Amino acid sequence: MIHQDRRKEADRLLRDELAVFQTSARYTSKSAEARILQALADVSSDRRGQKKREEALKSAGQARDMAVDEADKGLEASTLAVMAKIFIKFKGDRKACNKEGHRLATKALELFDEMQDVRGQAIASQHSAVAQCNLQQFVPALQSLQAAISFWRKSEDAMNEAHCLVMMAEWLLHWNQPTRAGPAADQALALYNSHGVGGQRATKALQLAVRAQISNGEPWRAIWTSEDAVARSREKKDQRSEAQALLCLAEGYTCSPSGREQQEARLCASVEVRVKVLSRAIDPMSDAYSWQNKKSW
Repeated sequence: MIHQDRRKEADRLLRDELAVFQTSARYTSKSAEARILQALADVSSDRRGQKKREEALKSAGQARDMAVDEADKGLEASTLAVMAKIFIKFKGDRKACNKEGHRLATKALELFDEMQDVRGQAIASQHSAVAQCNLQQFVPALQSLQAAISFWRKSEDAMNEAHCLVMMAEWLLHWNQPTRAGPAADQALALYNSHGVGGQRATKALQLAVRAQISNGEPWRAIWTSEDAVARSREKKDQRSEAQALLCLAEGYTCSPSGREQQEARLCASVEVRVKVLSRAIDPMSDAYSWQNKKSW
């Protein structure tokens, strides 16, 4: 809701700025107007509702036409990337929309390659990967996503690199390839930890890492990873993340080799009590959150 409110405010500010450009004789730069239209399209594409995405597509189309008229390849490529994102999110014929999204992302990537715009290459590759995944073109999707990861790393954007690594781990686990998913999740978690990022993003990376480690027959690694996450959460006094890390820890012990039943039972009982306390602290209206009721990964 907060993010939607911010986008709504950004949308309003951009529309006000666009109105100034379009009604004032002092502003004659088509490139500047096109950049505002592109930014407006980008913001609108992230707002809820098909109508907003239709408006976004219209703004992006106008921006692209202006970019072509002004021979501004950078702006044209950026606008194509925004259009690709819009089509990927568009409702209707999902197959046709994703095909168009992939086509636009590919055209954007060609222009970014020509200009050696690494950040643009990363964005276009990422959009292409998502479209290919939606089209069930799994091998090309992974190749595009790996390219995006490399470009983000080259541009020294650790957070977007981590985001793509999480995406890769999630896809690989879904496709029953935990051996390949594990390193991706581990790398993402390491990036979040090294940059002091916690919350939902780090928790998701942790959960994927633990799932992969357990699926790979390495529950002890899942335990070590979870224990580290618990310690980090306690240091930050992040109770929600601590509760999630404790659930991962319990899962690791549950899947550990036999012969540790008593230790596991004591830990699991301790974890359940701790999670109940933390859950009530986070949401006093909620019932006790038992990790035993959590669906198995």
